[in-house]
Amino acid sequence: MRHLPEPQNLREAVKEVIRSNSADRYHPGRFIQATEAGEAKDLKRICEHMILNPDTLTWLVDALRTHGSLLFLEDLVAEYGYGLSPAAIEEAQRRARALDELVGGGRWKSKAARVVPQATPQQAADGRLRRIAEQLLKLRGERGGEFFWPWLEELEGRSVDKKRANKFLLGCILDWQIHADRAWENARRLAEDVLGDPEDLWGAIAAIPLAQWMERFNQYSLHRFQKGHERVWTIGRRVRSQYRGDARNIWKDVPPSEALSRLEDLGVGEQISRMVVGALMDTGQIEGIGDVKPDRHVCRVLGRILEGSPLQPDQVVYASRQLSPENPWLLDRPLYLIGKEFCFAQDPNCPACPIRAECKYYASKGDQARSYWR
Repeated sequence: MRHLPEPQNLREAVKEVIRSNSADRYHPGRFIQATEAGEAKDLKRICEHMILNPDTLTWLVDALRTHGSLLFLEDLVAEYGYGLSPAAIEEAQRRARALDELVGGGRWKSKAARVVPQATPQQAADGRLRRIAEQLLKLRGERGGEFFWPWLEELEGRSVDKKRANKFLLGCILDWQIHADRAWENARRLAEDVLGDPEDLWGAIAAIPLAQWMERFNQYSLHRFQKGHERVWTIGRRVRSQYRGDARNIWKDVPPSEALSRLEDLGVGEQISRMVVGALMDTGQIEGIGDVKPDRHVCRVLGRILEGSPLQPDQVVYASRQLSPENPWLLDRPLYLIGKEFCFAQDPNCPACPIRAECKYYASKGDQARSYWR
């Protein structure tokens, strides 16, 4: 895989990416569209000023959010004159230091190094990180054949039809602050039992006025929160108007970075959007590389393994790229399975966990955790 040459300054780096016509050829991780209001606003202004193409935008946003975090925005500000308050700069430095310290620090001592620092296979293949990655990928291989993505996995790589794609997206939209199994079942029930499995699922949902849709919160029982119920209708209307009611048009003939951006623009959310794109890659609907979905299981498991306590979502994304730079998404399933089956928030079953030998949490507390399982 080619890597972006170390630039003398940000302008040189951006020009190189523009000339390449595809940021995907340079960066080993999947590109993330910023969702935090301040970051997105500043990046959009900068990119509009530079007339950047979408691939360049996603490359810049990814560098901002993950590699050096907001320190990268500080570089942009210095280069192009878009001002930040002193408080914003201080937060940038704090957040970047926290990410840096997660894997030992010292990687961004110069501006040029902060522009596009890469997580290389050689870095991830060092000692403990290598062993952790190997064990997680081994678990993925052992459990890879299990049913995981309704309406997609049973196709065994064949192209998904409109009905299945829409029901899959509905399940993903519902998979917010409720258990995944419940989200999938509620999606099936709404689409098939309540609405009669229509050819145009989003059209059927959008045909119901919002006031009536909200009145059916208890009747449909889709989500424990009214906000979760409402977002099905809101996102559904957008899919219908922007993608002709066919979820496949969101990801058809575009790289994963663009599919991710489109999902987030629809309001699906950063974490769920990552999950959607990852599921599409898992099931052969699209090709590419991606980041983990840093949900509560993944944040808890990876944090306990590496540091002995849960990590924040941005730290999880960063750390997973250190562990599996070629494709961090490959770690998502094993981390999720460990969290669901062994690494519970309370009373974890450490002795049964397949990665306990490398886990800092187990080293400090695991001897007492569920000792009766031995």
